[in-house]
Amino acid sequence: MRKLIVVLFLFLLSIICLILIFNTVTTLSIQTNIKVATDLPIYQNSNIRLSQALQIPTTPDSSKHTHFNKFHKWITKSYPTLFKNPNVEWQRLNKFSLLAKWVGRSPELNPIVFVAMQHTDEPDLETIPEWSYNPFLGKIENGYIHGQGCSSGKAVMIALLEVLTKFVEQNILPNRTIYLAFPHDNQVGESAIINSLKKIDIKPEFILKTGGLIVNKNDLFNIPKKVALIGIGQQSVVQSTVEIKNKNSNNIIKKEIHHLVSALPPLDTDHPVITQFLSFIIPELNFSQRLVLSNKWLLNNLIQKRLQKNPFTQNLFGNNIATNLINYDTSKSTITSIQFSSPKSLNELEKWLKTHLQHPQIQLLGQTQTLQKTRIAPIQNHAYRIISNTCKEIFPNLITAPTLVKESYSTNWQTKFNSDIYYFHPLIFDQICWKKHLRKVDDKISIKNYKQMLQFYHKLLLNNI
Repeated sequence: MRKLIVVLFLFLLSIICLILIFNTVTTLSIQTNIKVATDLPIYQNSNIRLSQALQIPTTPDSSKHTHFNKFHKWITKSYPTLFKNPNVEWQRLNKFSLLAKWVGRSPELNPIVFVAMQHTDEPDLETIPEWSYNPFLGKIENGYIHGQGCSSGKAVMIALLEVLTKFVEQNILPNRTIYLAFPHDNQVGESAIINSLKKIDIKPEFILKTGGLIVNKNDLFNIPKKVALIGIGQQSVVQSTVEIKNKNSNNIIKKEIHHLVSALPPLDTDHPVITQFLSFIIPELNFSQRLVLSNKWLLNNLIQKRLQKNPFTQNLFGNNIATNLINYDTSKSTITSIQFSSPKSLNELEKWLKTHLQHPQIQLLGQTQTLQKTRIAPIQNHAYRIISNTCKEIFPNLITAPTLVKESYSTNWQTKFNSDIYYFHPLIFDQICWKKHLRKVDDKISIKNYKQMLQFYHKLLLNNI
């Protein structure tokens, strides 16, 4: 009897091993082979112009009128061709938001909309000592451009203006109309641009916003290639408000948030975007990693831990918490919002909070509010393929994969236009820079990477016009 049990055990073990190996060796690459582009244009003095733009602090503070007016005067002076050419039409909306229309030859074709924010965050005074240089110095040093806005929409905006200038100077007209949308904030300004486009009843072929990124070699599961993570949807964001009746409310909420983070549910590997992401990534891994990640049926817990351990996948796919102080009065109480970002809509957040947030001086206020819901764009279409292929044309030895993105609560373009929206700008991060980026510290971009950003948008426009 004992021998029979041993035989059965070995037989079962061999079957499991065969399944594991079969799933590993049959997981084949789905990456397309694209030749690296040659004869790309050179943008003279583009680094200097980006540096100058970063020196104008377009932050949402009390002096923003002066700063935005100065920034717009600088744009007009630096890119005069764009404001004199009859094929580029400009609108200023809600005082400071800009909308450019590059008129196409075939008005019957659906246009493409590029969105990049003008504004930058106000640096936290407590973090200033951690910056290499003053956040608004625009310092060019040791192969890098330093300044608040290098990794956000402001640098993308300047890159798009550089590229459009190059096309206009060469008297090139696009086949389909191209819109460049530059909101001055992600609520009022963005809504003004959306309403302006809605009035003319456009139906975008696709919308491209900032948000995706490029992960440096070996920083994503030791893949020996750069990985371009192209956003096909945002994480859901829900918010609950709490009242803390204690003068030491900051200390209390920090401790309770730590408890909430430890109680968060594990990353959901069944989410469709995570499944798609893994299908692009797994074939590029070494055998031992493929063995684990291609056998979710048996090793799901290991996969969850692997995804949660990596700083990129944890941020883009994991459940995360942030707090925002709404009202502060030491004599009474503190009102704080707790925001949860997750691949899924947390419909039972209030019930979950009541279970895990049990400090006697913390009280839940009102109902949970949904700020944005996850909406997924397809990857088997022209828009995704053209973004993916353009990445490979500019960055040699690179693979691409779809992902979710985390973005500040803003007007949702997809619900307004019912169009596919993608999130990507070709900024390269390693793990150290990524952690600083999440903390909004020491913003910078390498001169080489900014050159690649210009070439990316040049080639992307060329591939679409």
